[in-house]
Amino acid sequence: MRIQYYRTWIGYAIPVQPDQPVDYGATENDLVVYRGTHNERDQLVQFTKRRRNREPAQDWKMPAAGKPGERLFLRDEGTAIEPRPGKRLSYEDTAEMDSYFEGSLGDDGTTAHLTLVRQPIIMSDEYIYDRDELIGRTVRNPDGKITRMAFADGKLAVLGV
Repeated sequence: MRIQYYRTWIGYAIPVQPDQPVDYGATENDLVVYRGTHNERDQLVQFTKRRRNREPAQDWKMPAAGKPGERLFLRDEGTAIEPRPGKRLSYEDTAEMDSYFEGSLGDDGTTAHLTLVRQPIIMSDEYIYDRDELIGRTVRNPDGKITRMAFADGKLAVLGV
């Protein structure tokens, strides 16, 4: 399986047509991140959309001093109700996390000005193929609604919710 990140997708085709491939490292300032998983035939088997919600920044004392102005990414080791900054990460490590902290060290090198970033999956499409033919699609929404579709000869044959 091959993972590729995208800036957007084109039209409303099934399967979706991802557009503007990008390395995850280039998505740091994007409000939405799209992730495509491709099989060995380069067919899209999963497409997810994460929306980033940034909460107001807070100052946190760090356990060890660092270089003032240093950019930080930290694991969220708290709960959904009480987030808490934890271990340092690279930005790339945040790709599959539901939440993390980002920020920078202050002038004293020990106080970090951190923003909690929540990035829930707000849409997920999964596709099933029989060789080159799409035969199934499952759409998962954040409200828990799941829609399943079956295809025959390239046309929608069955719709189930």
